[in-house]
Amino acid sequence: MFLRTTHSLKLLLAGVVCFNFLFVAQIRAADFSGIGYLTPDDNISTADALSSDGASIVGTSARGFVFEFPSSAGFRYYQTYHRAYLRDSAGMRPLAPPPYTSYFGEDLIRDVAPFGSAVLVAPGSRTESFGDRSFGIDQLRQESVWTPSSGFTPVAELVYPTSFGGSASIYAGRWEHDQQSTAFRHTSAGIEAVGPQAGEAVGISANGQVVVGNVTTGFTFGWTRPPTDAFRWTPAGGTVSLGENTYATGVSGDGRVVIGENFVWTEAGGKQSVSPLAPWQVADLEATTFDGSIAVGNSRVVIQQHPILIRYEERPINLVSSTAIIWDSVNGTRDLKTVLETQYGLDLTGWFLTGATDISDSGRTIIGNGVNPQGQTEGWIVHLDPMAVPEPAAWALAVLGACAMPILRRKGRV
Repeated sequence: MFLRTTHSLKLLLAGVVCFNFLFVAQIRAADFSGIGYLTPDDNISTADALSSDGASIVGTSARGFVFEFPSSAGFRYYQTYHRAYLRDSAGMRPLAPPPYTSYFGEDLIRDVAPFGSAVLVAPGSRTESFGDRSFGIDQLRQESVWTPSSGFTPVAELVYPTSFGGSASIYAGRWEHDQQSTAFRHTSAGIEAVGPQAGEAVGISANGQVVVGNVTTGFTFGWTRPPTDAFRWTPAGGTVSLGENTYATGVSGDGRVVIGENFVWTEAGGKQSVSPLAPWQVADLEATTFDGSIAVGNSRVVIQQHPILIRYEERPINLVSSTAIIWDSVNGTRDLKTVLETQYGLDLTGWFLTGATDISDSGRTIIGNGVNPQGQTEGWIVHLDPMAVPEPAAWALAVLGACAMPILRRKGRV
């Protein structure tokens, strides 16, 4: 009797160990961290683009503060120069080394090429006056390609790049020429107009053979975006409309999947609706894996649209409330923070993830923006192992087999 009990306990222990291995396999390993800031004085950072290999991040870092006027009870909120940075295995560093030529202004990040070999960026700055004192210099934004060896190199006049393909020489955007505006692609052969008139490219495949974008189809009054139709262009098939009143945001590396606001389009199945987290919101997909199986972005609701005083000038902005999301065809749209906490076991207490901005080709690395536990705006990065949508690992099944083998041998089945 004692021997049977001991044997049963051993079998039970083996089963528990095997279950634990499987449980760990399904939860997966992951790590989450804030991007940080370029200087200790900064309290605002953004993670805007991730290289397709997941090795390099580009974004901006700035300091926000309130300036109170002695003669009134009012105040103005300022943000210092949004300095563009590159973050890779060597750490975070500014694209323009200090000392900075202007205190006020904004570097606008477009995209980063694989391995951080190039960055599409539009640096600019302006003067700001306080009473009888002026600071900074006026420098109009200039669309440029930044490389580690050459620094900022302005692109051709009236060329506005938006996204890289699979190398630093492949990118797309908007080109104003011959008194019209069209989408363009740039390859080793040079620049070429593609797509319909009044179009603008927002994404290009890794090999440069697929360009997606939007064409303006009407006019609008106030500060709302004009109506658009998304399109997909290839050298062989020309321009294909993806539907009326659609807005594309990107394309997969293989060119077979287009993402946008509330939709995913595939070569095999055409356009598929993507639901936001709530019916009154918009599912804004921002980036996808190489094969288009996983996309990330934000689910947002536009509260109102009007001009307000922000970043030293009157200009229209959208006041939005948004939440980072992850999407795939099996699970649909999910709150990314909830996925990270429940399926990856991460503790994100105090973090509010406002949006995911990019994902690597493999799906292992995701970046985005949010509010950290200290209440500061900060970019973030998460590494997932081995992919963004957890599945039982092959090695876990092997462990189960190894654990079951002694049991089966004792029962005479092997």
